[in-house]
Amino acid sequence: MHSSALLTLALAMSTAAIPTGMRRVSRRAAVTPMPAEAAVSAVDGVIVPYRRAASSDVALKNGQDAIALNKQFASIKAGDACTAGQDACAGTQFAQCVGGKYVVQPCAATTVCAALPLVNSAGTSVTCTTPADRDARLAATGASTTVAPAKAAPAKAAKTTAAKAAKTAKASPAKASPAKASPAPPAAAAAGDDDLQNSFTLDQSVVQKGYLDDGQQPPVAGQFASLTSPNNFINFCAKTLPGTPLTNGLQIAGGSCNGAPIGLIPSFEKMPSSKFVNPKNLATIPANTNFTIQMVLNNIDAGHFTNAQKNYYAAPQQLNADGVIIGHTHVVIESLPALDTITSTDPRKFVFFKGINTGLENGQVSTPVGSASKPGVPAGFYRLCSQNAAMNHQPVIVPIAQHGNLDDCVYFTAK
Repeated sequence: MHSSALLTLALAMSTAAIPTGMRRVSRRAAVTPMPAEAAVSAVDGVIVPYRRAASSDVALKNGQDAIALNKQFASIKAGDACTAGQDACAGTQFAQCVGGKYVVQPCAATTVCAALPLVNSAGTSVTCTTPADRDARLAATGASTTVAPAKAAPAKAAKTTAAKAAKTAKASPAKASPAKASPAPPAAAAAGDDDLQNSFTLDQSVVQKGYLDDGQQPPVAGQFASLTSPNNFINFCAKTLPGTPLTNGLQIAGGSCNGAPIGLIPSFEKMPSSKFVNPKNLATIPANTNFTIQMVLNNIDAGHFTNAQKNYYAAPQQLNADGVIIGHTHVVIESLPALDTITSTDPRKFVFFKGINTGLENGQVSTPVGSASKPGVPAGFYRLCSQNAAMNHQPVIVPIAQHGNLDDCVYFTAK
């Protein structure tokens, strides 16, 4: 096996066996890297994780069902009527039911859409793979493969995310970030399904079918269609490489693309909020004099603060046992031309910024402003705001769109 990272077709597996229908939880496979150390088997160049084989009777039935589905798929076209949850193939392309009609998406270059037999349980999956891999899997079940093999889509016609990712795998985003390349991720467990957090395969239990709906079925005036994805956008950042580098835990001033999921979202009752105690809104404080910012913080398990130089936006939002966001807060002071100014501020400029990585004391957090060499703030007008964040510094995410402000701002004068 080569020492370089291999590619695996992350095959969507269904847990329900529905022999003749098409109501299985299935999707197009996404091409993702797998470390060389992972236990793999090769079928005509397609690398798949080892899985415990089904019994010969189950395997035969899976093969027969897959062949029957492929025959049905031969007559499906884009726009054909379908039932929500159905996945299929339309020629060599992957078809998913959106708004009662099949929406077709091309497979990667040299691959075709096909129903495949599951190898570790009863059922089938619908995915993109090479014709050789499809035929080998069907033949391995002992079922009669009488379906004429579909031709793979021409390479020029399938400029997919996976193809771009493979093409740019050697490209380095060094210009945007001086950090060294990250070490290869740990090898996935040999059993594949036993440790989903180390797997390079998108598990069928987390596929969000709602991501297939662009929100405009029917169209709504004033709204824009959402991006859609059959695979939770797992390879979204690949389509912008190498022009836009991966965030990779870094603060990249020139912009980047981050692949970490949003993560756990608290309930409506556990949305965070904050309120400044000192200085109070419209207060006047002495200029060039040290003072302490005090702020009440509600519904944040404060004091949790990852390395902002290595883990920036690098993990999903998390909740504690009480369903409260695990995180911290920041405070920032900006200079204003006047308290009643209507000119927007420039977020690149600020007078004072502090990430507060301590826990709550009597429901509050605090931080001093100023030092012996540079006391307080000069005479002028200021805005003080909080920036509540999850542990990896991302702004807190809450469950509904309509809610009160999660942060606080006050205006004060120093003279």
